[in-house]
Amino acid sequence: MDSITLSEALGNDYVVISVPSATACLTALRDPKNEHYNVVRNFDGKIYLGMDQDKAGDDCANAFLKELRGKNISRLTWDRNLAKDIGELYSLYKDRFQEQFQKLCKEAEQVPLLWRKAPSFADLQEMKFEYVVDGFLPAGEITILTGDFGSYKSYLSYFIADAVSGGTEFANHRCQKHPVLILDRENSAASVSLRRNLVGNLKNRKDVRLLGTFTDPKAPELNDPQLLKVCRDTKPVIIIDSLTDFHPGKKENDADDMTAVFAEIRNLITAGAKAVLVLHHVPKSGKGNGGSYRGSTAIVAAGANAIVAERVERTVTLTTFKSRDGENTKIRLSMFISKDKASYEVISSGPEPEMALNDRILGHIFKNESCSTEDVRIAVKARKESVVASLKELEAEGKICRSEKSKGRWVITGRHRESFQQLDKVGSGFLQTPDRPEIAVPLLTAGRSEKKENSLASTA
Repeated sequence: MDSITLSEALGNDYVVISVPSATACLTALRDPKNEHYNVVRNFDGKIYLGMDQDKAGDDCANAFLKELRGKNISRLTWDRNLAKDIGELYSLYKDRFQEQFQKLCKEAEQVPLLWRKAPSFADLQEMKFEYVVDGFLPAGEITILTGDFGSYKSYLSYFIADAVSGGTEFANHRCQKHPVLILDRENSAASVSLRRNLVGNLKNRKDVRLLGTFTDPKAPELNDPQLLKVCRDTKPVIIIDSLTDFHPGKKENDADDMTAVFAEIRNLITAGAKAVLVLHHVPKSGKGNGGSYRGSTAIVAAGANAIVAERVERTVTLTTFKSRDGENTKIRLSMFISKDKASYEVISSGPEPEMALNDRILGHIFKNESCSTEDVRIAVKARKESVVASLKELEAEGKICRSEKSKGRWVITGRHRESFQQLDKVGSGFLQTPDRPEIAVPLLTAGRSEKKENSLASTA
């Protein structure tokens, strides 16, 4: 019908040919015995392609442009929001259609197709920037979690999976509720079975699924059509454990290889996955950020966030060393892994001081000098191991010390006490104590050690 309408509207100046489908037409074009399409192949005038302004039309037009390369051929384009096909375009302009058609032909001859097809910033789809895990795992992006062997990466990914599937919190960071798919080629069936029983409520989570080396089906390749279909239909958060197991034949130190691998991971998000968390390893040695991940810089370049996990005994520190659109975050956790349960306690978490165990401890000691370790533990309602670790950290930073006058009880050091007192006088709300939750310690202002200040300046 579009071809009849177009032929009547344009008169004798143009010959209109209707195209049933790209496949049928290209088969005919390649058949030397097909006299009808010989006319097209041998035509030496201008050819204009007026396919629909959608993916099917794009595919059809691209196929013709490739097959008839060398001919005087151009693709007509227009705003698909105004008209999907040439028939709708005619209905829009009617008496002025021939004039509009000639403008499109002129534009097609003078303006490159790629420029015409590229969306302007004004036309880009409006998208809200959001997090699956606040400040940690951005939606619509790839996040890379690196760490040495035994740094709790897999356990942490299970805690995240449990929190996301339940829409609860991970390390005091709110989580959106989404299904989770874990692709695991690293851990054995025994390890997975143990951890699902230890971590949170995972053993009862119906919307956390796992494909591994021992499952049926097994963990697929990243470009598997069935995996892409899951992304389109289910829109899960995907956890890849670990990167090295999902790029057979490719080298981590080769930028081109890693760019290709992460293009496949990006395709999962393009297909519909809410976010992708990729677990990766650190090198045996390295300086600066280069010591935070193994392989080519293309690996970290592909992620919106990159976080390194460092373990010292039971304490694991998660430090953001790349954040494309947000703030760098540091999370300290005390891990408790036993044969019956796996859990963690937050020592400090993120830029919000009210979330930090260190801050609550400082607040209590400031308001209640002098304090024993047990006094502090009872006041902040935390495990003794976590409190001891925080006290050691605060002592190393020079914020607290043991007082000889008070038989070794904890006090704020003199140089920090003055700054705390000044802030308390002006009512800046800097000190959070267990009995006064409206007050919060300024970990980013008062009492920060010189080393920390230099670190903050270099980050900014």
